[in-house]
Amino acid sequence: MRKVLVRAAMALGVLLGATAEAPASAASGDMTVRSETGWQTAPLELAAGQAFTVDYRSGTWTVGSPGLALVGIDGYDAAADREIYQGCKILADQTYGHLLARVGGSAPFPVSHSGTFTAPASGQLQFRINDDDRCLGDNAGAVNLRVAPAAGETPGGTATPATPASGPALYAADWSPGLNGWAGDSSWKTLRGELLSDGTAWDSTIFAPYDTRTVADYAVEARIQVVKADMFGLVLRHSAGDDGYIGIVDADGKTWISAGNTSYSNDGKLADGYQVDVGTGSHTFRMEADGNVIRFLVDGAQVATATDNRYITGGLGGINSRRSQLEVSGFRVLRLS
Repeated sequence: MRKVLVRAAMALGVLLGATAEAPASAASGDMTVRSETGWQTAPLELAAGQAFTVDYRSGTWTVGSPGLALVGIDGYDAAADREIYQGCKILADQTYGHLLARVGGSAPFPVSHSGTFTAPASGQLQFRINDDDRCLGDNAGAVNLRVAPAAGETPGGTATPATPASGPALYAADWSPGLNGWAGDSSWKTLRGELLSDGTAWDSTIFAPYDTRTVADYAVEARIQVVKADMFGLVLRHSAGDDGYIGIVDADGKTWISAGNTSYSNDGKLADGYQVDVGTGSHTFRMEADGNVIRFLVDGAQVATATDNRYITGGLGGINSRRSQLEVSGFRVLRLS
């Protein structure tokens, strides 16, 4: 209750806690991001499109001391977040306590875990907690990060993406006239230009009407809002016999890559991934097939990768749902260059 009242007062301007940006730390690549401070500058300058890595080393923080628990860079879970006054978030679709980043004058974006990210603009890399400047007064704690250019890059240098660059879109879905060639069972339907899964099917895949059998290396990318989740994912290099690869997210945000078919048993699991939070808002999910390397990304961050030699040519791409209600606002097939 104290936290709710204090944060409401802050939102009204009664309490002001804004602070100046922290100066860049030494060029070691290590930095501490404090919860009581606004944007803090990392020892890394980036070019637009340049890949960089963020490694969460240690530390916890809170947006309400005393009273609220200490959490890591993924912030509070959805249930705890709902109990906190919502008027102090920088990114409304992320929970309080989530680590945010920006580059130069770019819009803030969430950093959900250690991984590789792509700079959306040129400039200095900065971090902060998902909590507005005017509401920092009751925060406590800090997290420790290590930041660096991705392998093969130098700070401020020419971009060499950590994953293959995408060429022009080979296919983009248009659901305004209906399914428009997408092949799936009756649990898939369209509404106002979006593809919906109604969550009634135990294990259902719908395939895009684009033949990728002549394109060995490609990505499938979907913008999805999760209404109710059991498990769901993206598939690629799939055959008519349902063999291929799938990147999976479950109701707890656990991710992994499997091979063989769209079964969710552990038999075909290739690699476990990082846990993600997809409980609010739309998120971009992406699967890449690059030779024998398969990658699964969420909101631009790689969450899982695997190497497998079974399905190395073409195949179909699509979306899988296991008792999950999904709203899909976009889907693309892209050639990897």
